[in-house]
Amino acid sequence: MLQIDDRRLFVTSLAELINCHSLETDSDTPDFILAEYMTRSLEAFNNTIVKREEWYGRMVMNPTTAENCRAECDGVCCCKVLGHKGHHQGITGGGRKMILWES
Repeated sequence: MLQIDDRRLFVTSLAELINCHSLETDSDTPDFILAEYMTRSLEAFNNTIVKREEWYGRMVMNPTTAENCRAECDGVCCCKVLGHKGHHQGITGGGRKMILWES
């Protein structure tokens, strides 16, 4: 989930974009309600991706931790926090990069 300040900014920006293109007209729904709906849909999709990867036995790392780890070890993970070794495999989920482990 997005951090609260980032989330508010995202929802506000999305509402402005929806309004700018008059995309709320067809449904006669205020832009801020559509923006909130779309944001929650994205969050639900991201949660679904995480559940799917867990079901397949692939670990999904925190994107910040994974980026720091990849920067330090150039693609081969030696993250001391998790104590695993493996190769990074990046996927995008809802516009956010997630890192999967393959040990």
